[in-house]
Amino acid sequence: MTKTEKNREEKKRRVIMPAGIRNKMVAAVSMLLVASIMMVSSTYAWFTLSTAPEVKGITTNVGANGNLEMMLLNGDSFNSTAEDLGVQSEIGDSYSKIAVEAANVKWGNLVDLSANVYGLTNAVLNPAKLNIVKGEGEASNTVNSVMLLAPSYGNDGRVIEVNTTTYSGKWDNSAWVYADTQGENAFAGVRVLGTSSGVTKQLSAYRNALNAINSNSNTAKNTIVTSLASNGQTLANILVQHIQDETATFKRTDVETLRKLVDALQTANDAAGEAIKQAVLAYNLSNAAGSLGDAAVDSLVNAIKAAKVTELSNVTFAKSGDEPTAAIKMPDGAAAAVTQWNVNDGVIKTASGELTNLLENQTKTEYTYDEFGSIMNGLIDKTNTKVAGIKNPSKANLQDIINYYTENKRIDIVMLDGSGIYANIAKLVGDYTASGFKVTVTYNDLTVTADVTMSTSVDADGLVKKINTDKEPAASVGGAGTTTVLSDTYGYALDFGFRTNAAGSNLLLQTAQVQRVYSDATAANTQGGGSYMQFKSNNVTVFSVDELRALMSAMRVVFVETKIENNLPQYTVLGIAAADITKTTTADGVDTYSGGDPVGTDGLKAGLYLHKYTVGDDGVITLGAKEADKSVLTALNQNVAKKITAIVYIDGEIVDNTMVANAANSMTGSLNLQFSSDADLKPMENTNMRINGGEKAKDAPEVTYTQKAAAGTTYTYGGTEYTVNAGYTIYEGSDSKPYYKADGSEKYNLITSENVSTVLTNTSTGG
Repeated sequence: MTKTEKNREEKKRRVIMPAGIRNKMVAAVSMLLVASIMMVSSTYAWFTLSTAPEVKGITTNVGANGNLEMMLLNGDSFNSTAEDLGVQSEIGDSYSKIAVEAANVKWGNLVDLSANVYGLTNAVLNPAKLNIVKGEGEASNTVNSVMLLAPSYGNDGRVIEVNTTTYSGKWDNSAWVYADTQGENAFAGVRVLGTSSGVTKQLSAYRNALNAINSNSNTAKNTIVTSLASNGQTLANILVQHIQDETATFKRTDVETLRKLVDALQTANDAAGEAIKQAVLAYNLSNAAGSLGDAAVDSLVNAIKAAKVTELSNVTFAKSGDEPTAAIKMPDGAAAAVTQWNVNDGVIKTASGELTNLLENQTKTEYTYDEFGSIMNGLIDKTNTKVAGIKNPSKANLQDIINYYTENKRIDIVMLDGSGIYANIAKLVGDYTASGFKVTVTYNDLTVTADVTMSTSVDADGLVKKINTDKEPAASVGGAGTTTVLSDTYGYALDFGFRTNAAGSNLLLQTAQVQRVYSDATAANTQGGGSYMQFKSNNVTVFSVDELRALMSAMRVVFVETKIENNLPQYTVLGIAAADITKTTTADGVDTYSGGDPVGTDGLKAGLYLHKYTVGDDGVITLGAKEADKSVLTALNQNVAKKITAIVYIDGEIVDNTMVANAANSMTGSLNLQFSSDADLKPMENTNMRINGGEKAKDAPEVTYTQKAAAGTTYTYGGTEYTVNAGYTIYEGSDSKPYYKADGSEKYNLITSENVSTVLTNTSTGG
């Protein structure tokens, strides 16, 4: 025997002994690994010709403190010159009572922009240049009313110049539609900044549907990850305890945790179902559908949105006046995906029903494994799972598992077809891989800690990706019945109002999280999150957290004061904020980045700070020293509102090839903004607010609708007589407000100054 062989044999002997304890130990480890937390390998991408990145799915929440108040502006308040911007908060305006989008435009201390109506989950940021006009100093720098400049490209893929005008747009059901801040239909609040290239609403909706396929598929995976991160240890403990003692009993909290896992699986499968619906929608918006007007696009989008996954083949929509009830077409691959989704849904609902029955007796505190074993097998069945290369491992395979771990210093787990509902969801949205985790099990005096790599091996792409979405429809203007759609987006603007009743105070950017009302309170309802950026790499294999950190360093939030002069908005720069990430260049010219706190193995969270900055003659912005937490944005006059816009974009001057990844989708993330005052604010004392954080948000009361006027008939709105336009019907809601509904749509829309001209034509004598 050689010396190397002798050392190897001695190493194996040390691993094997003591056999009795180690066999039980490794059995526990193998079962624990099967139930370990899975991390999803999501996706990240750039749209582009060479180095132009995009960031999708940004959601934003903004909070303010104490007697410092804020609101989201709309067209009226954006253009108002009144000290209160023409807005007064009345009893019942709290988002605990009314829909969040209605509460946001009233004075308060919370603006929540997570609602779908704002479209931020559909915002795509591509690199751009801030259209800044250099002044004599920071206090006199301004931003042009065209806030961002976009690049134009030659046919060789090179940038010609960066001076393409961008426009403001609002989210309108399925597209970012041009919406000016001035005029009869003035719009403000949440505005995307983009360019228009004769893109129809049909094409924009098609592209959004493709994005939604990917985002919903990722949501399905991420939901599973989150639930296992929170509750997977309990699942593992149940398996370990059962394999060591088949007569063991389990606590009620263990079964309640299974309920959480099953609920998360339902959410994940529902997201996969939404991905199926979006794939069907894309096909029916594609080149195969021919040219569709805006009304037909809206009708189609709403019809598929309202349909159940299993009833997609029965969907009809109003295609045109000649074809008011056209049937959608089910593309190739859709039927197989729907069938699998329905199977998943049945399994999950059965498990949910069994758990409901188990937990129905509130006095029952213990359960045997037999009472819920079928549910466990439905989640992860080891008979179709490979551990360390061995399918359905048992005690007979323990030495092989030990040898695998000894040689590889990790355990690889592969969940195959038939291994449970987690694998079945992978059938729909594609395989995923997890790495970077450790599991630890202690048995008597022996502790084993193993690195784990987990994956599914069911379908590399998934059934959803195989649904035929055809090709893009024509990009040219569609003629009558179409609107101006922003074809490419580069950033977004958030318009706010701020005011305080304190004299001589300043508005601060609050980085550390603080309570929004009482600084010494602990209520979760009023706990602010601070100002930060948090992003997730959608595929750590091709886009690491280090690369994510580099890209985050290029993101900017520019705060500008907004004033209306000569009927045009004027923007004065108040400050420029960036994530707390530091760039260091080595002697040989290599850039490295540091900062931020890792979130899991594929995410990063970094505080948002104002910076000193300079502007070159060419308009290039260079950041200087980071300022402290709670740095001044602007002074506030007592009881006089100030309008401030936050412009969010990726600085194209910063992005280079080291920051980009070649993948199907971009990273996803969130931006949180919080503000405070340097005044010693003293909010009115209220025990419920201090202790409980006030009333939580509630679902708005369900509104019922009564028809008032059909197309072509007369309807009076705001004291003026109108004729109802073709294709629309007017209703009165049970909330006494006027609504309209487009033919073929199930959605009731509130009539406002922004959309009244769409549905009504002024026919009054004085009109």
